Amino acid sequence: LYKMKLQEMLELAAKSNNCIEEMHKNFRPTPFLSCLVEGCIEKAEEVNAGGAKYNSSGFQGVGLADVSDSFWAIERVVFQEQKYTLVEFANIIKNNFEGHESLRAHIQNKVEKFGQDKPQLDHFTTKISEMYSSLVTNLYHQRGGRYLPGYWTMTTHQGFGKYTNATPNARLRGETLANGISPSLGNEIHGPTAALNSGAKVHPELVGNGYVLNQKVDQDSAKGERGNVILEGLLKGYFEQGGMQVQFNILDPKVLMAAKKDPKKYKDLVVRISGYSAYFNDLTEEMKNELIDRNTHNV
Repeated sequence: LYKMKLQEMLELAAKSNNCIEEMHKNFRPTPFLSCLVEGCIEKAEEVNAGGAKYNSSGFQGVGLADVSDSFWAIERVVFQEQKYTLVEFANIIKNNFEGHESLRAHIQNKVEKFGQDKPQLDHFTTKISEMYSSLVTNLYHQRGGRYLPGYWTMTTHQGFGKYTNATPNARLRGETLANGISPSLGNEIHGPTAALNSGAKVHPELVGNGYVLNQKVDQDSAKGERGNVILEGLLKGYFEQGGMQVQFNILDPKVLMAAKKDPKKYKDLVVRISGYSAYFNDLTEEMKNELIDRNTHNV
């Protein structure tokens, strides 16, 4: 059922995006860009019309950790612990866990999450990412190429989260979704090594449009020779497992809180978001709060 619904949504997204690209081809040509893109001059065809040598386009998956955590929560609560039937659990989620706060606390605190290096849960992450990649690469866009799957959410995980109902992993209606292939907020309780081990379960050869794994390390742990050894070990271990990408924010949350309170004193404060950097003052209040809320690991 999940695969069927996912396929329906992807096909709808592809159809909608193809309409937008058709409009760009017909009404918003980009001749200067076309002169700079390989293939357009040789074909005498504009880039929006498929003139490029390589015509790629991508879909960015949002909330991978929320989906895998939700499947695991269903497995634990319904099938292993048998606390509720599947229908009962679905109704509880539909009602935003109202009247079932103890169940939500149980899922939050006792049920494992992506980013904690739990093989039984990471199995769901691998399978879901493989399913998503397979469905995306079977879709074509109007310029003649395949769509490529990716996981880099910029700030859409917040925007999409506002319109998403509660989910089985104890996330309430309207709360932010997980960014990139990062664990959902508050679930990196076993440190960066566990989070990187889980992240490596998303096979990069199936993610043609790339992914983002955000990690945080506190300033004290990254200082000096000891800090170099720590970061080198984390990175080597992750990439030796097949990881594609990781980015670190090495910061003091107190600085972010001070910048939020008095932005004029921190005009040049730059932070890493999700595949890109930005001035802290330029972010929305929601994004500022998320950066502050993201766990800082005391390695």
